[in-house]
Parts: sequence; structure tokens; C-alpha cells
Amino acid sequence: MKLPKNGKVIVVDNEPKEAEPLLKVLSKNKIPHIYYTGDTDSLPTQGDTFDDIRILFLDINLTHNAVEQAITAQLNNTLRRLIKPGSPYIAAIWSNNQDAHTPLIEDLFTNRASDIAPISKLFLTKGDFFQYNIEEGGYILDPDRPDIIGDLEQRINDCLNQVDAIRLLIEWENSVSEALTETICSVSNIIGNDTFWNDNLKHIYYKLARAQLGKTITNHNDHELQQAALNTLTSSFNDRVEMKIANIADDAQMDIINAGKNYYKSINEAEVKLCWEDSKYYFYINNVQKSSNNHVEKLSANNNQNDQDILEQLKTSYKFISPKLNAELLISKQAKVKFHPGNVYHKPVTGKRKRKLLKTYFPDIDKQQNGQYKYKDLKGFRFVEVECTPVCDYSQSKRLRYRFLPGILYLADIETKLVSLDSIYSEIPSFEFKGKIYKLVFDYRLFKAINKDDDSIFTSDNFLFRLKSELLTDIQARISSHVNRPGIVTVS
Repeated sequence: MKLPKNGKVIVVDNEPKEAEPLLKVLSKNKIPHIYYTGDTDSLPTQGDTFDDIRILFLDINLTHNAVEQAITAQLNNTLRRLIKPGSPYIAAIWSNNQDAHTPLIEDLFTNRASDIAPISKLFLTKGDFFQYNIEEGGYILDPDRPDIIGDLEQRINDCLNQVDAIRLLIEWENSVSEALTETICSVSNIIGNDTFWNDNLKHIYYKLARAQLGKTITNHNDHELQQAALNTLTSSFNDRVEMKIANIADDAQMDIINAGKNYYKSINEAEVKLCWEDSKYYFYINNVQKSSNNHVEKLSANNNQNDQDILEQLKTSYKFISPKLNAELLISKQAKVKFHPGNVYHKPVTGKRKRKLLKTYFPDIDKQQNGQYKYKDLKGFRFVEVECTPVCDYSQSKRLRYRFLPGILYLADIETKLVSLDSIYSEIPSFEFKGKIYKLVFDYRLFKAINKDDDSIFTSDNFLFRLKSELLTDIQARISSHVNRPGIVTVS
């Protein structure tokens, strides 16, 4: 596996002279990197951490216990200024006393800094890579070892044998970076590098914008033209990314077919595993099978209270995996502009009217038990509307009215049946939003348009999230299908 080539390599060494040979090697091999001495004044401001570190080269030079405690505290403070909690990275520790420093580093990342711990660690000795120069009192490049970067990559590759899943992410990041570079260079090379380069690049931007806006380009301002140009450029970039990804070759193939069926969690100092095999879930604690079932929710534990607690925590953790992935794939919590295709807005409805309208989606919403409504609390239901204006109409300012499709956003754990009608779009799987799991449905019978002057009914306070293009396109296609269904005349 090659080292990242997109600026995600950090080197921390309090002695610039000691760091020099490594920095030279990284520079010679065109690997972007950032160097810190650990000096507080040179570190990023508090809270402005990196969230994209992939490799951290960390130099430690410790002597007796008193110094160890002080430097460990300093390392903790330094790393917290650099690393965002939860970032997946590898720590390469430069150490000349591995036996003494391994326990110290383990203690640092286990007890003091578990939230910024690396996914894997390897200990390196500088003398294995560089030559010690007595006269200069430090390490220098070894002329007899020209392929130091190859040696480093091999050591890191060996380290990743136990956490090989990160390989694919790093390869993917490298591919995206390469595709971006190629896209920029290709556009720049069209016009050539001469005294007119800046003006001609603006001409290229105009052409890219016109490709999306068409003849309506004269109705748009500079900001809108820039956005349109970037949208067109993104299409070319996406094609390059797809080609790069198709050519990713990982020498060590991951076992996803088998290993990918398992979900692990450390709970109450026990190793817990949930295995999916032969259409059934199997629940293990410390490699001992406890139960199995076709549904995670129906898994059981014995009468041991600790096992029951472990199972409940496992279920709580596991039930968010798919909804969080669906949220990543289907929605964005950032609005592009106030009105944009895909934006979903909350439309406040309260009181008896809310219950009446909900009945069109959930027929049993007004069922009563013991003289009270079965669903007495309706806070788990929200009326929403998604803008479905065709993207081309939006881009070219052709829309005369906003087009909206009403629907319901409701908590996934509400046990109520949805009306069975062809007009109901219910294909959206459960997704996570603001720490809870929701379902989202729409009703094509309510598809409507509002005048552009009536935009006051939706504000930034009403905005919830934006549906990503693939989901929005599917909804729009179903609208067309619903409107065009001919129906048939029959006699019985």
C-alpha cells in the first residue's frame, strides 16, 4: 500500500534536525506532509484539528519516569490539537527504546487519549532507516539505502495486516485526489500558459456555465455562473473518479465475504459478536454462542443479568448502523440555497387537523383504547414537503412556480400501519436524523405548485435536510409515472 498523496501525513518531532531525513524522504517521493515540533505556538488553534490524518509519524525521546510522565502529558496535549476524535489513522512511533516506550504509548492511547487513538500502531527505530552521523550528532540519509520510502511502506503494509480495511479508504482517497488533479490540469491545458491565461480561463468558465444554463445564461449573475461552471466541471471529475476506482488494485485482498458478516463490540469488558449466517443472526459473548434468531430484535440472553445487559447494548448499537449509512447515502443536512430541488421543509400542523390529515397516511391513527387515542402523542409525526422542481428548470431559471410533494417524517419505532396505495412513495429505508431513526413517505396525490411570491411559507427555520440527487430523481420519476397512468375501463 502506498502512503497517502493528498496531504494527510503529519510528522511530530521536537528536534528539527532529527526530523530532517524523514522530511527529505517524503519530499523526494512527492508525499505532501505537515511538520510540527510540538511547540504550542506552532500548533493549530484549540478545536481546529485535522479530521483527515492518515499517517502520523511521532518521535519520542524519553529517559526516566519523571520525564516520561511530563512528556506523556505533553504528547496528549499536542495530539489533541492535531487529531479530531474518531479519525482513522496509523501511528508510526519513532523509538530507540521500544521495550520501555511500547507500554507508555499503550497507556497513553488506552487511558489518556482513547478517543484519538490510532487504528493501528507500529514502532520504528531510526537506525533501521537512517545513518547516525557522530559529527553532526544526529541521523542523516544513508546513501546505501536509496529505497527508504519503499521500506517504510512495507513496514506500514505489514502493520495493516490486522486492520486491512483501511487500505481501501486510503486507495480511494488517493484515487479521488488524482482524479481532481487530472481534471484541473486538463481544463488548464486547453488554453495554454501565456499572458492571456487568466482571461482565457474565465472564457472556459463561461462555456462550462453555458453548458448547464443554456440560452438563459444572460439572466444570471456572476455567482450563479461560477456555480454552474463548477457543476459542469464536477460531472467530468465524477467520471474520472469512477475510472480511477475501477482500476484500484489491492495486493492483499480483504475477506469481506466472510469477515464482513460479523459485527463486533466491546461491552462490559467482553468481546461481543453478532454474526449473519444462513439468513440468521447469531449472538456471541467471548466466542460462546448465546442465541440465534432471524431478527436481531428477537435475540435473547439467558437469565444472567450481565448477558442481558450486553445484549441490550448490542441491539441499541447495531440498530443505528444501517440508518446512519442510509443517512450518508440519501440525505444532506446542508441546504444549497433557500429553495432548491431536494430541500425538505417542515410544515407545522397541530391539533385536530394534524390527526385528521395523518389518517390519510395511517388509517389506525384515531383508534381508541380505554376511551383514549391509541396514538395520543403525535410529536413523533411531522408533516414535510420536498421541492421537486426539475433541476434543469432550476438551473436555467425556467420555473414559474415551486413544485412540492407533501409527505410525513415519523419515528421508525412507531408501530402503525401505512395505508396501502400506489400513490404512497414508501421506498425510503429508515435513516438517522438528529440522533433518532426516522421513516419518510410521500403522497403523490398531494403533488402541488405554489407561486414564487408565496415563498414565505418556508424559511430556513423550517429546513430539515436535502434529499441527494439519486433519491430525488427516483421520486421525480415516480411522479411522472403516477401522473401518466392511464387506468382501464372494465365491466363485471
